[in-house]
Amino acid sequence: MRELELEWKQIQSIVSKSVEPTIDGHYWEAISRAKYIYLLREARHRKLRADFH
Repeated sequence: MRELELEWKQIQSIVSKSVEPTIDGHYWEAISRAKYIYLLREARHRKLRADFH
């Protein structure tokens, strides 16, 4: 999940810094965000926790 969050935030940062973001950029940002949100909701639904040290 942390990898997907990082991926989403990296794509989001690239798109937001672009002078003229492409449709593909917005598409990949939406896809990566949807994957992250889905896994986050599934983890909450299953009451999963991750302890990172």
